[in-house]
Amino acid sequence: MKRRYLQSIIGILLLCLLLTGQLPCKEEKPEVIVIATGGTIASVKGEMGLRPAYKPEELIRAVPGLDKYAKLEGKLLLNLDSTNMQPRDWVLIAKEAKKAQDEGLRGVVITHGTDTMAYTASMLSFMIKNPKIPIVLTGAQKSIGAKNSDAPGNLTNAVQFAAYGPPGVYVVFGGKVIRGVRASKMHTGAFDTFQSINAPYVAEFVDEGNPEAFSKMLPVKKISWPKEKKDSGKTILDTKIDANVLIARLSPGFKPEWLRKYCNPGQVQGLIILGFGTGNIPNRIPLNLLPVIAEYKKKNIPVVVMSQCPYGPVEMGVYEVGEKAARLGVIPGGDMTKEAAITKLMWVLGHTKDPDEVRELMGKTQDG
Repeated sequence: MKRRYLQSIIGILLLCLLLTGQLPCKEEKPEVIVIATGGTIASVKGEMGLRPAYKPEELIRAVPGLDKYAKLEGKLLLNLDSTNMQPRDWVLIAKEAKKAQDEGLRGVVITHGTDTMAYTASMLSFMIKNPKIPIVLTGAQKSIGAKNSDAPGNLTNAVQFAAYGPPGVYVVFGGKVIRGVRASKMHTGAFDTFQSINAPYVAEFVDEGNPEAFSKMLPVKKISWPKEKKDSGKTILDTKIDANVLIARLSPGFKPEWLRKYCNPGQVQGLIILGFGTGNIPNRIPLNLLPVIAEYKKKNIPVVVMSQCPYGPVEMGVYEVGEKAARLGVIPGGDMTKEAAITKLMWVLGHTKDPDEVRELMGKTQDG
């Protein structure tokens, strides 16, 4: 009986080999690591409100069927409300993501609080050059243990994209895929809180009947899918930053002395001003800010001007109030998000303090 069974199996294998030219084999699932850093997705109710508690293995178990997309492992790196995320934590996260790539994993999922997720995603885009795998940040507006939580859907999509998506740094949230340097949180509680600023979404997860299905994933509508690079170069981990960067949001009545107080190389190495409209800076006495900006320039402290509007580019030559500031040598922030601008300036200042080099590097596009 056993001999006849073995003969049957051998016969099937030989038939497969004859018809297809290859033996059937069990498809190996891609390996993905879930690196937990805390956030709402992992939170439970405490005496004073939500606090992170779930471990990554518990997050994975909380989503039935998640492991059918990938072979999953978990690592608890941090356990923070992302309000407490600090620049030194970005270095830890970047090193872990690069380590996962070096160990041959197919993708990385980083669970993170929503409040500062866009800052972390932007910084990882600068710290990890030419990643060979998807590095995906996700989280939730409701804890994974809460009723009607968005956590299971977000975590599922993140794992799918990490397992089968293209290389790069991304935020996957609310059914959307966003480049790390283009993501920004726009709503305190909505499930689709993250938007892609001044750039199209990379992709979005859509209904099962969509004909543009991407292998192994829920159907995905490719919108601005990165083209495969033949040789994108070696992956470089570069975590040198100078976090002494101040960001100031202007409002009517903003006093020059408020900026002047921080115009000190010992306290601040770079300044970002969120100006009005297309990047306009007040110059009417007694609240003229231009003399303070000139003081920053004399001390070789770069000043980057952004708009308070989330959408649209900085164009300082449109109005006289912008052009006068531009002639002082400020750096227009282009169409970057505020999160990308501050993290990029930190990264640039970690490499050079030369004003011309800072201007050149800040002007280079980065869509990680």
